[in-house]
This record gives sequence, structure tokens and C-alpha cells, in this order.
Amino acid sequence: SGVGEQALRRVLLPLGSLHKHHVRELAASAALSTAAKPDSVGLCFVGKRNFGQFIDQFVSASPGHIVDLHGNQIATHNGTHFFTIGQRAKVGGLQEKMFVVDKSGREVLVAPGTHHPALYRTHVTCQNFSWVGGAAPPCAQGRWWGRTRHRQPLLPCRVQWQEVEEGGGEE
Repeated sequence: SGVGEQALRRVLLPLGSLHKHHVRELAASAALSTAAKPDSVGLCFVGKRNFGQFIDQFVSASPGHIVDLHGNQIATHNGTHFFTIGQRAKVGGLQEKMFVVDKSGREVLVAPGTHHPALYRTHVTCQNFSWVGGAAPPCAQGRWWGRTRHRQPLLPCRVQWQEVEEGGGEE
């Protein structure tokens, strides 16, 4: 998380076995303004704006190609910053929906369908995150669970720390 410990110091987590509707009821009984607020499925700080128009204010267009797994250029795009790995790449004229596998330079690599093997990963690298709740525990201890998207099931995983040199490169 990019949110530091100071900002979260009074948050009580986890909510455990409470379902969302019960949490909403608790929030309403405490007269919290967010009790009836709709769920957020986008970037909350963008608000009710077109994401493309919002990001265009901060990142210059950098046109490139959308490429399938065979190396065929199937479409063009205005910048890789508009794509997230795993999201649907809206490519017109194809019979099957395409999903982003990778981004490299100005290319966006896509695969058909939601269950193509190219969409699966055996490892994830995280950088610049904040460990909240004191010092991070040793990775060898405990059982670790993780997910890359909020609606996916938790899966067993292994955590491995890598030191980063002051210049920014990994060792």
C-alpha cells in the first residue's frame, strides 16, 4: 500500500467475518457519511471523470501497437499507460475478447479469453510499498496468502525480500 502507517493508525482491521451489508449498517448507526456511498470500482481520486481525459492532463500520448501472442499487430493505442495487465483490451473487429498480458516499450501484448495460460503468473514483484503495523515479519515464518485482484480468491504464496540499492536498482 502507498498509504503510510500514520494515516492508518486508528483503523481497525480486519473486518473478519463481517459481510459488507453489515459493515454498512454499522457505519449508518455511527452516522458515518460513507455508509450509503456507492462502491468504488475505479480510481477514487479521479471522481466521475473520463479516465482517459484525466490521465491525458499528466502523461503525454505515446502511440504504439497492440500485439497478439504470435507477434501480429492487431491494433494501435495512444499509450501503454492506458492499460493494466489483466484488463480487457478493447480491440474492435475480433471475435474473441482480448486481455492484456504484458507491456513493453510501446507494445501491449494481448491474449484471447480470460483463462489463457499467458495471463497467469508464478511471481509478482512489488515495489515502493508501506508495511503497516510495525516491522515486517521475517518471510520464512508464518503462512502467507495473497491475491492480485480484489475479487480473486486468496492463494498460498511465498514472500521474498530483495534489497534495493540507493541508486534504485535491485541487487
